[in-house]
Amino acid sequence: SEHENVDIYSPNCTIRNCWIHDAGINSRPNNNAQANAGVHSLLVNGTTVEYCLLENNGSTPGYDHGVYISGSNLTVRGNVMRGNWGFGLHLYNPNGGSVINAKVYDNLIYGNGSHTINNWDGVYIVPRAGNTVYVWNNTILAQNGPPIQGAYGTVCRTNNIVLGAGGSMFSVVRQTTLADYHLSTAKLTSSGPHDVVST
Repeated sequence: SEHENVDIYSPNCTIRNCWIHDAGINSRPNNNAQANAGVHSLLVNGTTVEYCLLENNGSTPGYDHGVYISGSNLTVRGNVMRGNWGFGLHLYNPNGGSVINAKVYDNLIYGNGSHTINNWDGVYIVPRAGNTVYVWNNTILAQNGPPIQGAYGTVCRTNNIVLGAGGSMFSVVRQTTLADYHLSTAKLTSSGPHDVVST
C-alpha cells in the first residue's frame, strides 16, 4: 500500500491475529514526513494491537514504525515487530505526547530501524506528564541504539530481555523509570536489584 495498512480513527478498536506488512513499500525511499506505519492511531483511546506479525513497514526514514499509536488505555501484547523502517513500537504523539495508561507486554521486537539514521530501533515511549506506561515480559533487541527510549512521564519496566547496540539499554530524557528483573548483556542505566547481566 502507499500509506498505512491499518489506520484507526475510532475508539476501542482491536487489531488481532493479523499479518501487517509492507505499508508504504511502493513509495520507498520517501524523505517526507508521511506515515506509513503498520498500525497508525494517534490520539485515539482504547486501541488494542495483539497477536499480530508486523514486518517490513515504512518508507520514510525516521517516521515509520511497526505500531505508531497514542491516546489512553492502549494495549500492545503478544506481537512480533521486525524489519520496520523506524521503531518497532512508537507510543507517542507529535502534538503533545499524549500517552496515558498504556500496557506493553509479551512482544518480540527486533531488527527494526535499519533504514534510519536516528538510532531509532526498538521501542519509543512518551507518556503524558504525570502518567505511567507499563512495559513487561518483552524481548527487545536493538541493532542501532538502545532497545527502550523515551521522554517524560513514568515508565514501569520489569521482566524484559533487552539487548542494545554498544551496550546501551535505555535512553530517557526527563522520564521517571521504575525498573527491575531484566536480563541484559550490559548493566542497565536504570537498574534494579534483581537485574541479571550475562554474556
